[in-house]
Amino acid sequence: MLQEFQDVGINLVATAIAYGAGISTTRIHSRWRTRSSRAFWKPFADGGFRIIAPAHRHDDLTIDRSEWLGHNDLIALFTLQDAIRTVGIPTLLVRPASRLNDEDWRSNLVLIGGPSTNTVTKDALARMQVNVGFGSRAVPSADRPDVHDRQTDRTWSFAYAPESDAVRTDHGILIRATSPFNSRKTILILAGATSYGTAGAARLCQSSEFLDHPAVRSGGPFEAVCSVDVAGGGPREVEAVLVRSLT
Repeated sequence: MLQEFQDVGINLVATAIAYGAGISTTRIHSRWRTRSSRAFWKPFADGGFRIIAPAHRHDDLTIDRSEWLGHNDLIALFTLQDAIRTVGIPTLLVRPASRLNDEDWRSNLVLIGGPSTNTVTKDALARMQVNVGFGSRAVPSADRPDVHDRQTDRTWSFAYAPESDAVRTDHGILIRATSPFNSRKTILILAGATSYGTAGAARLCQSSEFLDHPAVRSGGPFEAVCSVDVAGGGPREVEAVLVRSLT
C-alpha cells in the first residue's frame, strides 16, 4: 500500500513538473514569436496612448450628422487592435480627429488616415522633418493619390484596374518618431493616399518581415512606404517598398 502511495506521489510530481515546463515552454515560445511586435510597440507598452481616427462627415440630412468611420478605417482600427492585443497592451482609447482635448495632444499618438481625412495627421506632417509624403515633388498635395519620397525623388502612383474604376493599387506611409506636439512622447502615423493605403499600412504592422527590419526593430524613429494590392473592396497583399531610419 505504501509503495502505491509513493508511486502516486511520484506521478503527481512528475505531472506537475511536466505541466509547469509545458507552460514555461509555451510562454517562452510566445515571447519569442512576439519579440519584434513588442519592440515595435515598446513606446506604447504602458497603454498611455490615443488612437486618432479620421473624422468623416455624413451627407444624409435625415440622420445625425456625426463623425463616422469608413470601411477601410475600421479595417485599420481592428488590425491595430489585433496587433496590440498580442503584446498585452490594455484596451485602446480611440478619439476622432475633430475632438481632441489638451491631454490627448500631450499623449503618445497613433494616427489613422492621411491628411485629407485626418486633420491631426495633416498638422503632424507639416511639423515633422520627414522625407515621405503625398503628391509628387512638383505638386506636393494631400489631395493627390500618390506617395513621394523627397530623398530619392521617387513617386509611387495610385492605379485603377484595367477598364474599370475600381482601385487596383494604393500606397501608404508609416512613420514612427518623436511627437511634434510633445517632445517627450512618440507618434505613429499610418496614412494612405486613400483609405486602402491606410488599411494596408496598418496590416504592415503585423508583418514579421517588416517588424524584423533593423530600422523598425531598433525602436527608434523610422519612415516607410508600402504598396497595397486592392481586390474585393479591401487591401490584400501589402509590401514594404521603402524602410529607413530617421535621424
